[in-house]
Amino acid sequence: LNEKGLLVILVLTLVAALFLGGCGDNGNDDTEITLYHPTGRYPQDAAVAEAVQAMLADVGLTVNLETLDWGTYLDTVIVPPEEAEHDIFMLGWGTMTLDADYGLYALFHSSQFPPSNNVSYYDNEEVDALLDEARVTADRAEREALYHEAINIIWEDAPWIFLYDEGQVNGVRDNVRGLIHHPLENLSAWDAWIEDEDQDLIIAIGAEAENLDPITMMSSPAATISEHMAETLIYLDVDGTLQPQLATSWEPSEDDMYWDLTLREGVEFHDGTPFNAEAVKVNLDRFMADAPFAFLLGEVSEVEVVEEYLVRIHLERPFAPIASHLSHSFIAMHSPASLEALDEGEFVEGPVGTGPFVFDGWDRGQQIKMVRNDNYWGDAPQLDTVTFRFIPDEGSRVVALETGEVHAIMAVPPSEIARLQDVDGVDIVEETSVRVIYLGFNQDLELFQDVRVRQALNYAVDKEAIVNTIFEGVGSPSTAPIVPAIFGYNEVGPYEYNPERARELLIEAGVISE
Repeated sequence: LNEKGLLVILVLTLVAALFLGGCGDNGNDDTEITLYHPTGRYPQDAAVAEAVQAMLADVGLTVNLETLDWGTYLDTVIVPPEEAEHDIFMLGWGTMTLDADYGLYALFHSSQFPPSNNVSYYDNEEVDALLDEARVTADRAEREALYHEAINIIWEDAPWIFLYDEGQVNGVRDNVRGLIHHPLENLSAWDAWIEDEDQDLIIAIGAEAENLDPITMMSSPAATISEHMAETLIYLDVDGTLQPQLATSWEPSEDDMYWDLTLREGVEFHDGTPFNAEAVKVNLDRFMADAPFAFLLGEVSEVEVVEEYLVRIHLERPFAPIASHLSHSFIAMHSPASLEALDEGEFVEGPVGTGPFVFDGWDRGQQIKMVRNDNYWGDAPQLDTVTFRFIPDEGSRVVALETGEVHAIMAVPPSEIARLQDVDGVDIVEETSVRVIYLGFNQDLELFQDVRVRQALNYAVDKEAIVNTIFEGVGSPSTAPIVPAIFGYNEVGPYEYNPERARELLIEAGVISE
């Protein structure tokens, strides 16, 4: 942590101490909690963890921090309850379809325990019923009301410490053109080019992709990289509208029990395999059978090949969010031949998709490189190569941008934004983000099965101070489990900073003494 980061932690600790002055004994020293967090994945993730540690100490809780690199972190945290070692963990979630089903069902439905994404092991039958009903409700207003009701319950249950809605700030060399800063937190180079340089674009990101297999990918770094090589049937545009990609049209039946997708003709995968309805069926069948994100197609009963370029998706029940779910980058189309090789245990390092760039190599711990697809079905890319370089340290990413070692960086540290705005050759781009950052409770532990404890920790953490001090006002305290841009959002928060109330609840729960 740099000197400024240490100063931030000191300031936050002093602020918390002032609020608690004269409160007396902090309670039971035997209550210890371990908070797991990644390094380099989220902006200032270590500083946030240390600030939370200080704030919880001020209400009588001893918090130990466990820091892991991103790949190890995912393997440690996203595990079934019986394998969990953590008490509290830090994660972010971007609602990549802009629909509350993706933001709520995956994280709070009891059917979605790991290997899916309900890592808090949250289980509420009423919430399950509301989310199930919303999935099959066609009327938009009725769906929205169901999500509002579910959010009210989730907020009171407090399965997380609801921290903040992330701000998205990227840095780009000013001779780069056409780079798409997507609100889904993808930085897309499909249409990019570089003025007065070779067309070899380098983008620095903080965390390495855990893998690029479509059924086991779990994170946005993997999605950001993969989308350059593997395309979806439907594309979610920057303005939130669904656009044709590998499917040229999609229509439901009159009774909403199936959808017909007309496919783009004349498209080949990077290995020369034709893209057609058979390829779509292979991809969707595999995804539904094995993927942690299979809930995205949870109501699909069968994928039928009707004609070479017509596929029919049959449903168990009407499934309102299916079109938006088909835009998710984890349901991108890959060559059936490459998927068969993967399933037979062969080593297939990178995606074999239909996209504008072709996988060229993965230097583990360093970078992934791709080259232009000269046989791309759409407008030919102007870049010769795109490289995603992994630089976990925020300061090192900034230096790489300033010196021109890289052309773009994701997640500019807030403390550097104002300075970089005055640096010649660098542009700062701020976009709305769809990601919430939270601290999840392991509710398999007796301590966190008490709602008073979970609510107490929400009151104990000063989210506004974190946003204003660590992030210098970039982002905002969370007011719901999803951000305001998502369909179904309901403003129910934030939890106020009230350490006195936190201590009262912890005393009531028998966690600390008076």
